[in-house]
Amino acid sequence: MTTTLLIRDDVTESNSRAGLRCALRGEWTKFWSLRSAGWSVFALALVTYGLCYLSTNALRSQARIDDPIMRVLVGFNFGQFVMGVLGVLFLSSEYSTGQIRSTVAAMPRPGIVLGAKAIVVGGVGLALGEVLSFSTYFLGVSFSRDTRARYPSRSPAYFAC
Repeated sequence: MTTTLLIRDDVTESNSRAGLRCALRGEWTKFWSLRSAGWSVFALALVTYGLCYLSTNALRSQARIDDPIMRVLVGFNFGQFVMGVLGVLFLSSEYSTGQIRSTVAAMPRPGIVLGAKAIVVGGVGLALGEVLSFSTYFLGVSFSRDTRARYPSRSPAYFAC
């Protein structure tokens, strides 16, 4: 009995070497297969929205706010820390599980692998940062509408409210 195997070859035909596209696909799969990735994204959103709520509720007793946008986006200081921890976990998880051996065997050029890892973590951080910054800003403005605090007339948040 003979069996024919169909093997899909994703390497480029020109030089028969795997490139950045293959490495990005592999790193993307590895990133979202980490248990810590989903939990870190959830913690980032929860803490960012929670600190936005707490800091805008602290405005209720003040008569004047010097920088309301800084108050609304206070959770991003913690978000930078979470993204740094997520990047370290993503890089070090392969070493703790021994998966780095198969990564180096599949892609022997470490510069491509490191670049793919940086693009994946940076892209996820950029996308999460954009979504969280816009939603946190509009959420914070809606939280602070019913406060008695007045925005200074030169503040950008004065014109947004």
